[in-house]
Amino acid sequence: MVYKNSLDAKKVWSGLLRLVIIGLLLGLNLLAQVSPKVQAADPPPGGPPPGGPGGGNSPQPSANLIFRDMDKIFNPKTGVPGELLTYTLRVVCDPYKDRTLSGRYAEIELTLFNSQKFVKFDPLKTNWTLRNVSGKTLYIDMGTLKPGDDGTIQIVTIAPDDLNKPIMEQGIYLNWQDDGSTHHRGFTLLLPLKVSTTTPPPTVPNPSGETLSNLPKSGPFAAQVAPPANQENSVTKWYIAATSHNLAGEFLNYWLEHGAVTVLGYPISEVFREEKSGLILQYFERGVMEYHPENNPPYQVLIKSLGRELGKATPEVPPNSEAVPGSVYYPDTGHWLDGRFVNYWKKNGGLEQFGFPIGEPSLENGRVVQWTERARFEVQANSQFTPLVELGLVGVEFAKFQGFLPK
Repeated sequence: MVYKNSLDAKKVWSGLLRLVIIGLLLGLNLLAQVSPKVQAADPPPGGPPPGGPGGGNSPQPSANLIFRDMDKIFNPKTGVPGELLTYTLRVVCDPYKDRTLSGRYAEIELTLFNSQKFVKFDPLKTNWTLRNVSGKTLYIDMGTLKPGDDGTIQIVTIAPDDLNKPIMEQGIYLNWQDDGSTHHRGFTLLLPLKVSTTTPPPTVPNPSGETLSNLPKSGPFAAQVAPPANQENSVTKWYIAATSHNLAGEFLNYWLEHGAVTVLGYPISEVFREEKSGLILQYFERGVMEYHPENNPPYQVLIKSLGRELGKATPEVPPNSEAVPGSVYYPDTGHWLDGRFVNYWKKNGGLEQFGFPIGEPSLENGRVVQWTERARFEVQANSQFTPLVELGLVGVEFAKFQGFLPK
């Protein structure tokens, strides 16, 4: 009897153990069926269930919009507070793997950082449009991007001047819709900044070399009062803190489209009417703009021929005269354009911006200097590196020649 009872007990425990194992297996199987649904995010309102119309556990298809050439977005590579900062943004609808959907209502979203100011939007060769410049957020509408579509645009801003740190960290987003859902993909842009480590002196020199203390107290060359801090620069008018002058309208558009600070420098006057000619003018560090309403666009804004007015034209030379390699002879004025200046002349406006050469190059204080009708080209002589071409401050010099600024 003892043996029998012991055997029966073993059978009971064995049966219970079997039931426990079966229960565990059933429980794990149920968990395996439930867990994907628990972890999966709910579809957006009105969107299809994950896996397409029939649901299921297959991956949800989507379009794939991305930024390309992220390392080429900023120009310059190191931001200068208060100066121009250009974004070159390339967006691609990448058809990798099975990504075959189009992105509808696609847009770029960029929020300006602190005191950063919007200046200009350039669609380049795309048909993308700037939808909004109100507040601090810009939206660039791209419409529908199909797999393989590839476009590039530019946004010009003024870098913020109220950051006391070496890096600007900025968010930028791509938004779109497709058959699966609505997407909001974010990226982080990092821009090194030039940060001043010293307190500026009470009288801050302008880029032109003038100081606010020796400028006229009245008239178009007098320093202008900055607008209130809460007053934003608009698309058509903004205040240049570097020289304490305003830039607006057709002159602002021309400035932005023809090299801005690099080619023309900052404005050193307000807009005013010249008594002698009756023309509307504005002086810049490297030139003077004239407004000619009688001309058809785009020739209503022209650059004054300062080289001739300052008496820098010299006698013509024959086309068989000696010149450095790469020089180009212009019979219109009978002078060679020095080979070290030819590429810069062509890439930054050519004849329209600078005019023909009116003298041969000469050596002044270790620099090669050459006058054209509207500019003075300068480059370091005998440099062991590729020399940087610079333009002389002929607008400042002409203002002093006219008596608008102290000599």
